[in-house]
Amino acid sequence: MLQELGFSRKAARALPALFVLGVVMPQLLFYLGLRDESVMAGLIAAGGWTIGLQLFDVVRRRLVDPLLLYGSVLTMVQGTVAGYAHSATLYLARGVVENLIWALVLLGSVAVRRPVLVEAMGFLLRTRSDAVLTLPTQGALGRLTMLWALGFLVRAAGLYAAVTHLPIGQFLLVNTLAGLPLNGIGLLLSAVYVQAAIRRFRPAHPPHAT
Repeated sequence: MLQELGFSRKAARALPALFVLGVVMPQLLFYLGLRDESVMAGLIAAGGWTIGLQLFDVVRRRLVDPLLLYGSVLTMVQGTVAGYAHSATLYLARGVVENLIWALVLLGSVAVRRPVLVEAMGFLLRTRSDAVLTLPTQGALGRLTMLWALGFLVRAAGLYAAVTHLPIGQFLLVNTLAGLPLNGIGLLLSAVYVQAAIRRFRPAHPPHAT
């Protein structure tokens, strides 16, 4: 399933470097700036690194990643609010806000009977081949949309508890581990679930043409 969507082994090998550069380094720089200087110093260090990384990606690939753009806008908005209020907690709460947004988007798509995962997978398949989603696959993706929404809600609650009860250093560690690594595990489990659903409804002996 992942290979059909263009997720190659080369992309998988690049994930650890992307995780370190795009997730670990900004949080580490923010923590060092906050510990040694102030909230604003941490924001400038983390924001400068993130913007520089994205500019490098634009120059190298000649395109703007919409997910990176979304992350940048959200970071800048929360960073501005946190800097104005001189509150590190407002910046650290980004994960809570982001997970709530995704949960609402997914739940809303289910409510209007157009689950995001069904729509996204169908679009990707149409752009790469003439294949269409079968009814069993659509059903599995619809259920996954709901499961991911619930997962985002649970993670938002967990991050809120962590940001309000843990020291900043410990929270950053929890926030890092609860981000991309958890998403990667969820993606792999989702792929396994969809493949299992397809096999469950696939006839053992295809009907002969008459």
